Amino acid sequence: MAEEGFIHCSKDITQLLKVSARLYPGDENLLVLDVDLGKLTSPIKEEPSRSGEIYPHIYGMLNADAVVRERA
Repeated sequence: MAEEGFIHCSKDITQLLKVSARLYPGDENLLVLDVDLGKLTSPIKEEPSRSGEIYPHIYGMLNADAVVRERA
Protein backbone atom coordinates (compact mmCIF):
# COMPACT_ATOMS: atom_id res chain seq x y z
CA MET A 1 0.00 0.00 0.00
CA ALA A 2 2.76 2.47 0.92
CA GLU A 3 4.61 2.00 -2.38
CA GLU A 4 1.69 1.78 -4.80
CA GLY A 5 -1.03 3.74 -3.00
CA PHE A 6 -3.44 0.80 -3.18
CA ILE A 7 -3.76 -2.87 -2.27
CA HIS A 8 -3.42 -5.25 -5.22
CA CYS A 9 -6.39 -7.57 -5.69
CA SER A 10 -7.33 -10.29 -8.15
CA LYS A 11 -10.66 -11.49 -9.50
CA ASP A 12 -9.55 -15.11 -9.93
CA ILE A 13 -6.65 -17.53 -9.57
CA THR A 14 -5.24 -16.63 -13.00
CA GLN A 15 -4.91 -12.97 -12.04
CA LEU A 16 -3.54 -13.93 -8.63
CA LEU A 17 -0.76 -16.00 -10.19
CA LYS A 18 0.14 -13.20 -12.61
CA VAL A 19 0.30 -10.56 -9.86
CA SER A 20 2.30 -12.73 -7.48
CA ALA A 21 4.80 -13.73 -10.19
CA ARG A 22 5.30 -10.13 -11.29
CA LEU A 23 5.41 -8.41 -7.90
CA TYR A 24 6.69 -11.13 -5.56
CA PRO A 25 8.82 -13.55 -7.63
CA GLY A 26 10.18 -16.41 -5.55
CA ASP A 27 8.37 -15.30 -2.38
CA GLU A 28 6.75 -18.38 -0.86
CA ASN A 29 5.40 -16.57 2.22
CA LEU A 30 2.39 -14.90 0.65
CA LEU A 31 -0.95 -14.67 2.41
CA VAL A 32 -4.06 -14.65 0.22
CA LEU A 33 -7.21 -13.09 1.64
CA ASP A 34 -10.74 -13.61 0.34
CA VAL A 35 -12.64 -10.35 0.81
CA ASP A 36 -16.38 -9.70 1.02
CA LEU A 37 -16.68 -6.55 -1.11
CA GLY A 38 -20.01 -5.71 0.52
CA LYS A 39 -18.25 -5.27 3.86
CA LEU A 40 -15.29 -3.33 2.50
CA THR A 41 -15.17 0.22 3.89
CA SER A 42 -12.45 1.58 1.57
CA PRO A 43 -13.04 2.42 -2.08
CA ILE A 44 -12.26 -0.26 -4.65
CA LYS A 45 -11.57 0.61 -8.28
CA GLU A 46 -11.19 -1.66 -11.29
CA GLU A 47 -8.24 -0.39 -13.32
CA PRO A 48 -6.25 -1.60 -16.32
CA SER A 49 -2.77 -3.01 -15.89
CA ARG A 50 0.02 -2.21 -18.34
CA SER A 51 -1.21 -5.13 -20.46
CA GLY A 52 -4.78 -3.78 -20.42
CA GLU A 53 -6.21 -6.48 -18.16
CA ILE A 54 -8.59 -5.11 -15.52
CA TYR A 55 -7.61 -5.60 -11.86
CA PRO A 56 -9.38 -4.45 -8.69
CA HIS A 57 -7.42 -2.14 -6.37
CA ILE A 58 -8.39 -1.19 -2.81
CA TYR A 59 -7.62 2.46 -2.05
CA GLY A 60 -7.36 2.55 1.72
CA MET A 61 -7.16 0.17 4.62
CA LEU A 62 -8.56 -3.34 4.51
CA ASN A 63 -10.98 -3.66 7.41
CA ALA A 64 -10.69 -7.01 9.20
CA ASP A 65 -14.42 -7.81 9.14
CA ALA A 66 -14.33 -7.80 5.31
CA VAL A 67 -11.88 -10.73 5.30
CA VAL A 68 -13.83 -13.98 5.01
CA ARG A 69 -10.93 -16.42 4.55
CA GLU A 70 -7.14 -16.56 4.80
CA ARG A 71 -4.98 -18.86 2.69
CA ALA A 72 -1.23 -19.31 3.10
